[in-house]
Amino acid sequence: MFNPLYNYEQGKARYVAVSYVGNGSDACFSVRKSNSSYVGNCMKVRRSSDNTTLDIGFSGNDLDTTSLLAFVGAGSGFIETWYDQSGNSRNLVQTTIANQPSIVTSGVLNTRGSRPIIKFDGINDEMNIPSSTSMFINIHYSIGFISAVIGITNLNINNFKGMFGNATGATGLVGFYVLYDDRSSVSRNETVAVVSATGTAMLNSIVNVPLNDIFINNRTCLNIRLDNQNSDSLERSALYANNNYPMLRNTLTNAPANIPASTDFVIGTNYVSVASVKCDVEFQELILFNSEQRLKAVGFKRNQNAYFNIF
Repeated sequence: MFNPLYNYEQGKARYVAVSYVGNGSDACFSVRKSNSSYVGNCMKVRRSSDNTTLDIGFSGNDLDTTSLLAFVGAGSGFIETWYDQSGNSRNLVQTTIANQPSIVTSGVLNTRGSRPIIKFDGINDEMNIPSSTSMFINIHYSIGFISAVIGITNLNINNFKGMFGNATGATGLVGFYVLYDDRSSVSRNETVAVVSATGTAMLNSIVNVPLNDIFINNRTCLNIRLDNQNSDSLERSALYANNNYPMLRNTLTNAPANIPASTDFVIGTNYVSVASVKCDVEFQELILFNSEQRLKAVGFKRNQNAYFNIF
């Protein structure tokens, strides 16, 4: 039986080293080259001066910030497409100008820990993978894994905001979502919640984590394992945050749904019915797996911390 705490402790001594976090992934988005076999560009950027767009690639394994800043100039740069490095062409897109997140602000590269970061403004920014409802079924039904470098920029907001997922928030949806929850009405105090939704009013798994345990300097390395059919309900969800022990909080026992998600995969928003609540979120890396990756969890966080300077 999977025991996250035991495997984490053992993994410190015998973890699987990871040179490229995105190798073998089902979707991979990063401001660096995260898949060793990827040969495409990192992102398509629109500059504010004339709305011209340009594909920006890599310089070695880093984002080609020289070309990016030369293209954007003294204005701001926004992401129209964040290319999927997995080889599956599952690109995140946003063609509506007002809804595009930023990578450059007034001629200055957005950074955290000296590395580029993509900023969602919490007002109208979001990106999605079109026609993606059937792409990540394992994450909400069987065994899936998510690895991310992410942060929240606006704290104490007394709200429930989805950072990413494909069933983000509404009762009765199928899928998974990861959200920031700061609602005093339900006694939440700056938590991160990882949820698997079953398509009913109930959930299959959820883990809530205090924000001050994981968001150091407004960023964290999140590695999330969902094992939705585990016979031990406690072990259906585990969250590895920065260099902490895995967190187990699930007590739900509802059956998972082996059907496509209710909505396309989206980042930067939380859909509730027909409305949406945008999230003040920053991304440096987001990688999705429809497969077991727990033996690499320690390797993922060590690789991400070494590059992004998180903890």
